[in-house]
Amino acid sequence: MSDDLKLPDALAEAYAAALHALARSDGEIGAEESAHLDRLLAHRTTQTFDAELLFFSPKTPEQLGATIRADARGKDVARALIRDAVALSVADGDLNGKEATAILRFARALKLDQADVRAETALLDEWLHQLG
Repeated sequence: MSDDLKLPDALAEAYAAALHALARSDGEIGAEESAHLDRLLAHRTTQTFDAELLFFSPKTPEQLGATIRADARGKDVARALIRDAVALSVADGDLNGKEATAILRFARALKLDQADVRAETALLDEWLHQLG
């Protein structure tokens, strides 16, 4: 998949909600992580998103996964989400177990397997057994 993928509105909303949920998975979103999140979303979509609205209207990985999988490019978008989620998680210096577990929960909801995740990043290898 091209790294310059721009997402249509409905898909962009699900993608933004997923990245916001992943950013919150370790309990906080720092300034550097928030700025990185904004850059990732600006790269993937032309929309702007209200972080407060996304925070107060959370959706489960399963709900977001169904939206993403329903798109014709679902598998490519799912893999991009994993790649962007890992980049977002390391923006503050490290990828911790809470973040890895949250990313893999999304990977499972997106019907990605270990090979799909490994093709996007080696940073999750330590936790890949969670995918089964």
